[in-house]
Amino acid sequence: MGESQELKVAYDLSQLKRQIRDYQLDNELLVRENQLLKQQVRVLKAKRIMGKGSDH
Repeated sequence: MGESQELKVAYDLSQLKRQIRDYQLDNELLVRENQLLKQQVRVLKAKRIMGKGSDH
């Protein structure tokens, strides 16, 4: 493999590593957002249950 081919492979590899890091960050954000949404659902369900109990 020639030097230019090695440089291209190294560049491609660095681009793939950067893309993986970007995807990992996106995934971490989605995980955190999902956790927050689940927490909000729990709070809303609890309020709904408490609200029904006080209405009757």
